Amino acid sequence: MVVGSGYTGVLSFYPTLFAQLLTRHGVPTYGIEYHGYGKAGGSPMRICLDAQRDAFLRAGRLAHSEGFDRVVAMAWGMGVLGMYGAAAAERGIFAGMASINGLLSAPLVHRDVISALSAERESVDLLRSSVAPKLAAFIDIPPLRYDDFAAKVRAMESERLYGAFDGYPLDLETTGVVLRDLAPHPGWMDSAQQHGAFFRQLLDRDVRDLDVGTDVEQLIVHGRHNLLHSCGHAHVVARDLQSRGQKVRICNVDGRHNDFMQFEAPVFQQQVAPLLVEMVLS
Repeated sequence: MVVGSGYTGVLSFYPTLFAQLLTRHGVPTYGIEYHGYGKAGGSPMRICLDAQRDAFLRAGRLAHSEGFDRVVAMAWGMGVLGMYGAAAAERGIFAGMASINGLLSAPLVHRDVISALSAERESVDLLRSSVAPKLAAFIDIPPLRYDDFAAKVRAMESERLYGAFDGYPLDLETTGVVLRDLAPHPGWMDSAQQHGAFFRQLLDRDVRDLDVGTDVEQLIVHGRHNLLHSCGHAHVVARDLQSRGQKVRICNVDGRHNDFMQFEAPVFQQQVAPLLVEMVLS
């Protein structure tokens, strides 16, 4: 199993969590740190979607070179785009792929999040007024119409640094988690920025534009109540891929975006873990 994280790409978070699970079942697991994170090298905290794709390619090639004839990839959140990119770039590198609460289609996800924010306008306005200037530097609630948001992103300057979520809209619940759990970490806020080129690149990314063929087993695991990467968008993408003859199975679990992502969490143990173990060992 080759495991990649999401937006941050930190090895000690979700790749380690999944390795805890899979190694207990005798599955060798490779965790990926993306370009710019940990020991991977590159500009610190600067996301590059193509670099994430290349990280999956290198890990898959390494696994094959060490004699594993069945290599399965798994990605969390935004990392799913890199995983699908690798599978499309090099057919056969992965026998299967698992997406956990993945960002499968940025256009669909962004529309759903902004629609939810629009419905909660009073709460959005309250959050805007309560966010301290230093926090507002990396959490900017987007315009409440998708077309306005898309225009704002397309107007971003490629080399200019923007707040980490200026072009990646968060629902209010996830915003609360960021403010509570991420912002207090020393140094995190100072480096939580991305170049405009990244957000412009992300705006139209969609796994349906990446042809991985019809032989790859695909498992999509998604929280029923996920507000950041909506469950509805996952079902739309799954149906479209199935209509093209791809082997796609979608399973919903009782959770939001990352509220069940702890090893001892009942939803992780009882609902997520069996799906992943079954896929890898089948």
